[in-house]
Amino acid sequence: MKVIKKITSIIIIITSLCANNRAFTQSVQMKPTPLRGSEGQGQFDKLIIQGAMMIDGTGAPVKGPVKVTIEKNIITNIQDLPLDYTCSSIVNQDKGTYVINACGMYLAPGFIDVHEHIGDAKINGNASYAYKLWLAHGITTVKGVPFGPMEWSLEQSRLSEENKIVAPRLIVGINPGEGNEWKGRTIRTPQDMRDWVDYAKSKGIKLFGEIGARDPEMMEALFSQANKDGIWTMDHLGQNGVVRMTAADAVKLGLDEITHFYGIFESMLTKHSIQDWPLYYNYTDNLDRFSQVGRLYEQSAEPGSKEWNDLIKLFLDHNIVISPTLSIYAANRNVMDARNADWWHDYTLPSLWDFIVPNRQVHASYFYDYTSRDEAAWQRFYGKWMKFLYDYNNAGGRISAGADCSFLHELFGFGYIRELKMLEYAGLTPFEVFRSATLYGAESIFQTKKPYGKPIEYGIIRPGLKADLQLFTRNPLEDFDLLYGTGAIRINKKTDKLERVRILKYVIKDGIIFDPAKLLEDVRDMVKDEWKKNPAKTNASLPAPMLNKPAVLAPADTTHLYYRQLSRDLNTEKVMY
Repeated sequence: MKVIKKITSIIIIITSLCANNRAFTQSVQMKPTPLRGSEGQGQFDKLIIQGAMMIDGTGAPVKGPVKVTIEKNIITNIQDLPLDYTCSSIVNQDKGTYVINACGMYLAPGFIDVHEHIGDAKINGNASYAYKLWLAHGITTVKGVPFGPMEWSLEQSRLSEENKIVAPRLIVGINPGEGNEWKGRTIRTPQDMRDWVDYAKSKGIKLFGEIGARDPEMMEALFSQANKDGIWTMDHLGQNGVVRMTAADAVKLGLDEITHFYGIFESMLTKHSIQDWPLYYNYTDNLDRFSQVGRLYEQSAEPGSKEWNDLIKLFLDHNIVISPTLSIYAANRNVMDARNADWWHDYTLPSLWDFIVPNRQVHASYFYDYTSRDEAAWQRFYGKWMKFLYDYNNAGGRISAGADCSFLHELFGFGYIRELKMLEYAGLTPFEVFRSATLYGAESIFQTKKPYGKPIEYGIIRPGLKADLQLFTRNPLEDFDLLYGTGAIRINKKTDKLERVRILKYVIKDGIIFDPAKLLEDVRDMVKDEWKKNPAKTNASLPAPMLNKPAVLAPADTTHLYYRQLSRDLNTEKVMY
């Protein structure tokens, strides 16, 4: 594919590796990504965010109020303000200075989504659909594992870094064999693999995504050469290869990040040396493939056992990051719940809904003969999986946040917020969840613990770092449901009526301010237009949520400090909405 400097329509042949060694190929015409134009405000010579409480992303407690100064796209100063600061204390807006009165609001780093894909027929070639949903949920950086073909992904990444399109930062990951100049060549030997890794490095690649569980000699060649070339490795160790390459095996060879759960429990099987598959099992059949994963809970070591603790120590010794993507498999525990999520009706393209409807021929659309026993097995498996994450986190291990949308009844942005909720279900505190969603994601991008790593450029709030931020009207740590673009149903205490409420007021990427309400409106319009083009279809068949209308932005609560002090005095918890 010729790299096109100006954004034009291109035909892309997508090979989806989400199926991990069960590739399916689709032709899709990627639509031109619109230029940003007047969308967003900034960058500014000087941007001041005045009066906010600050969640810095490190896990440290909230502090504030603060005054944060940003010049162009760099945070230049963070000043503590007095506790008796009032909203009327706002600074004058000098020429060239833009001031946000954030009194009563909360400032946090932008979220980092470490596991995503974009390009295929599900989104009808419209990358902006994903980009705007991500930004509307506070996601300012996304790792593609992969987004799509290497050349297209690199071009989209460049356009985002130059702020020519409305998109998060796009970190390009690829898989073995990708690249136009590699076309026609095979990877059959370890030397072939090393040559391909060097080729990827020459193209500026710093991330290998869902590599797959290949034969040990090929994995050793990939990991060793990637480490020499300064490339981060992240792997989905699928069932058809994990019999020779468990997570423990891969970590010993040099793997940096384990995504999903594959290979973890196979590293500590207790009844057999490999999973005890049913004799009818066919990996190519998604129903067999996914329904049987849940059965691992009864074939692997118990929490606290020697095998369990030894595996945690191995991961710690190698500074392994785990990106569990809990949300993408959540439908396996309760299909009906996932199918009726609040966001489907207004935010789902018809092309995406076609992939969600059960279909034997479509990856991860296998809920056509799925039983309550399958759900029960997955529910038990989740208990063990979450316990492992809890123990790894408590031992000092790094867990990052990624959503892997849009498969398995999940949707860009919305699935990421569900991921944060599920990390909390696993036992992480809200502060730990935010650290996973910010700092730990950044550390995997900049490879801070590798010999060739460098300091992070974003991911926490510090002078000298890039201004990738979120501004909330309420404390986001108190209720992750309010982070959904659809908000959550709450009682309006003034009217005593139910309403949908959300709290993300602004998302700031590289010093440019975006309004999540406008981004969500743009996506709803995209969705409406696409359904109108399909007269034989209607989104009336999609589940409509209670109070089906856009969520309102909760006003900043400038009394929160008083009520928090009152609740402490009364030794009770009082959350004000």
